[in-house]
Amino acid sequence: MFLSRRMWRQFFPLAMAVTLLCALMYLGFQQMYRMNLNDPQIQIAQDVKTALNGGADPKSLISSGNQIDMGNSLATFMIIYDNQKKPVVSSVQLNGKLPNIPDSVLDYVNKNGGTRVTWQPDKNVRIAAVVEKTKNNYVLVGRSMKEVENRIAIMGIQMAIAWLAIIILVYGSVLIVSQRHRQDTHTDKE
Repeated sequence: MFLSRRMWRQFFPLAMAVTLLCALMYLGFQQMYRMNLNDPQIQIAQDVKTALNGGADPKSLISSGNQIDMGNSLATFMIIYDNQKKPVVSSVQLNGKLPNIPDSVLDYVNKNGGTRVTWQPDKNVRIAAVVEKTKNNYVLVGRSMKEVENRIAIMGIQMAIAWLAIIILVYGSVLIVSQRHRQDTHTDKE
């Protein structure tokens, strides 16, 4: 059964409110997942920054023997750059080479002290990266976004299913109320 104009006027505001609420919930949860993805990198970057500002040798902070394959690993990794934006030491590779963060990111960090970015060094590789400036270095700590992006996609599907179920309930409720109203109106005329 389709909605009459009167029923449509009842259904449309409710459907819009449900849609807006579901969209806001999705955005809120998506942002929470994304921001929480940076937490380990923030802690590691701050600890390394403190160590470097305290005089630690960058090469003593990273074991360059075990290189993480950024394209296949979910492990947290680190790259330390010098003031000329040249890598000093790294724990990561992509396709057998050290990936390069855009100079614009390091320029921004030089002016602002740090940043958190989504870095895509390859078509299928997305990294949640935290970059901090020390006295003599830049510290980049990152990890794959793959698992969190999968969770966000699943949450999106669940939110769409919930939205559809609520819309169907609202539609059914409007039909029931409208039919009762019609019956009451018909009964009153008799």
